[in-house]
Amino acid sequence: GMGGTWMLHGYDCPMINVIELEEGTTFKLGGNEIVIPSFLGVKIVGRGAGATIDGEGLSRIITASAGSVLFMENVHLINGSTAGKGGAINVGAASADVPQAGQVKLWLKDVSISDMTAADDGGGIYITDSSTWGEPFVFTNVTMTRCATAKKGGGFYAELMQPYIYGLRGTDCTAGDSGGGGYMKDMWGGYTEDIYLTRAE
Repeated sequence: GMGGTWMLHGYDCPMINVIELEEGTTFKLGGNEIVIPSFLGVKIVGRGAGATIDGEGLSRIITASAGSVLFMENVHLINGSTAGKGGAINVGAASADVPQAGQVKLWLKDVSISDMTAADDGGGIYITDSSTWGEPFVFTNVTMTRCATAKKGGGFYAELMQPYIYGLRGTDCTAGDSGGGGYMKDMWGGYTEDIYLTRAE
């Protein structure tokens, strides 16, 4: 349902709308990226061995607008491309009038991100927060393969966040500027373990 909040890692989050994807299915976006509106929580879950969302090299996979929350589990994201930031996922900063400090903005569990390109920061994922609180993001068993950017953070770019990373594999991710595997700037605490970035340039 819509409205209200729930608790996640001790933080209030918008109520989550669940989208279940059938096992083994591939959803081709045809140039139309998925956009989550502000103040909406969305959980996308692949059943069984997981489902695939294919950007076909025509668009980014998904944008989470300011104040929204995106939870993805057991989903494979492939072939995203953007002239902006975040080839697979762009999690936008809150504007000054969005009172949402402290909510988990992005939670990925058992998610793979492959063959992504972004002209700007974050070949695979771009996530930032303009509040001074540093909101959490959570990666649990996430793999990033062949994600590239012309700027910073081939696999992912994160700024002004609290990283909670429990298993991250990055392979063949590249950045024209710096941080082939990943680039984190101005982090606020958090916790990381089990991170392996190989063949990152």
